[in-house]
Amino acid sequence: MDTTPNPASSPIHLDELEQAALCRRGAYEFLRRYAPTAWTHEHGGKRWHILMPADVARLPEPRRYRVHARQEARRVNMAELFVVCPRTTERAVSGGRLLFDSTHQEAVEMAERPNVLSTAGITPPARHGFVVWQAPAGVGAAEPPGPVVACHWGPLDGGGTWIVWWSDQHAANARYRQQARAEGEEFRNETALGLLTTLGRLLYDTQQQITPCTDEPIEHPQVEPDAPVDTREVDLLHTTLATWELLSGPVDGPTRLTRLDPEPHVAAADRRARLNPALVTYAHTPAL
Repeated sequence: MDTTPNPASSPIHLDELEQAALCRRGAYEFLRRYAPTAWTHEHGGKRWHILMPADVARLPEPRRYRVHARQEARRVNMAELFVVCPRTTERAVSGGRLLFDSTHQEAVEMAERPNVLSTAGITPPARHGFVVWQAPAGVGAAEPPGPVVACHWGPLDGGGTWIVWWSDQHAANARYRQQARAEGEEFRNETALGLLTTLGRLLYDTQQQITPCTDEPIEHPQVEPDAPVDTREVDLLHTTLATWELLSGPVDGPTRLTRLDPEPHVAAADRRARLNPALVTYAHTPAL
């Protein structure tokens, strides 16, 4: 395990790793402190729509939101941290497109329903993980609320894997400000600061569970049996699979993987937030 990279020869910038750790810590604090209230709050008659694992979604309100928040916080707390450099992020995005082109249509035809995908035998690089993509534009389609810059995952009790994607809260605030201006409303800086304080640097964006394919669709109280998966989610799923494949490769492969212990001050900040300090894997693709 590399714990003291040589700055003269290493592409790793420790401040970037610290920013990634801050993203994970902010996500954890949102889930632990604010999530149930945020998810049940109504604004203008609208509520934050989130997907939950099927067994949790069957629980009565508001208990389901409290249970879901606890489970999500536990996943983040147990997660290893993966930081993916911009060039490696580009490889993951292009690899995801290739995976989609080569496997998706066949998977849909074999299952005879739209809400399936082929994992091509790819599995997560860790049982619980939190990945931060460092590309400025994020990954996935550039749709509201903002670019997706991180995701976390963990196993489900009934089998399969639960995945959550997080978007950039700063970009989301910029969109909200632009939308308010277009509608003749005021978006105060205090509002933006409040959102950052409550929701953190990341915005809980999109959720999905992937489970082994069976002859019959899995019953989920929030999803119609044959409902197609949103194209943005299909894109994110394939990019995530391609990322997992890169993170599971040899440490000295085309994508270099360097594993580090967290810096002491980062670990101390995590502990103050009641978060387990995470082993960090930095994925870097050298320029040709």
